[in-house]
Amino acid sequence: MGLLALGLAMTVGAQDFEATTEKATQEWDADAQYRLGLMYAEGRGVGQNDAEAAHWFGAAAWQGNVKAQYRIGQMYAKGQGVARNDLEAMRWFRKAARQGDKDTKAALDALEKTNATHVHDVDYLKEGMKASVVRRLVLKDKWIPNGPEQADKSYMLFGTDRKFYKKGFTEIEGCAMDRPVCLFKYKKKQACLEVMFAGEEDQPDTMRVTGWTHDCQPSN
Repeated sequence: MGLLALGLAMTVGAQDFEATTEKATQEWDADAQYRLGLMYAEGRGVGQNDAEAAHWFGAAAWQGNVKAQYRIGQMYAKGQGVARNDLEAMRWFRKAARQGDKDTKAALDALEKTNATHVHDVDYLKEGMKASVVRRLVLKDKWIPNGPEQADKSYMLFGTDRKFYKKGFTEIEGCAMDRPVCLFKYKKKQACLEVMFAGEEDQPDTMRVTGWTHDCQPSN
């Protein structure tokens, strides 16, 4: 490729990256987020960056983009751009497989055959579940509440998270100060589980599941 053609290709690639970034961030378009993940993964129009690729594949995957679900599953399986986490890999592979993606089904089968951690699957969780239902299901499945380790931390909590704690939800990690979003934490052997809820401010009974992950962050 000549220098002129190379320069033109780089210009077009940069323009495409800018347009895709705007659509992914301003319109929160799942297809654009997936394309942005590809650009970072392959270094097209921007420097190659696995962490950014994983971020945008993850954003698109949460919105149901099946190709993104497969790619973020791959990244968790390989530890590419994110810490390796076979539970997360299998979770995303399952979501894509349910949408009929044959490549994902093969990847999921291979991972489950070589990794016994699939016993920690939580497919019984559904978006929209109440906190009390989630608690009953995960405790029945032998997950253990894993909030910050204080004997009594109620004096540290305010608003919705304090009300949850007073109701016996010791797994409450906390709720956001600026919006009614809460996080519960559980553990089982070497695995972890975080469940996210959203609802009305100071109204624990309105909180419903919005998502969950095995890619847990350290407790405060």
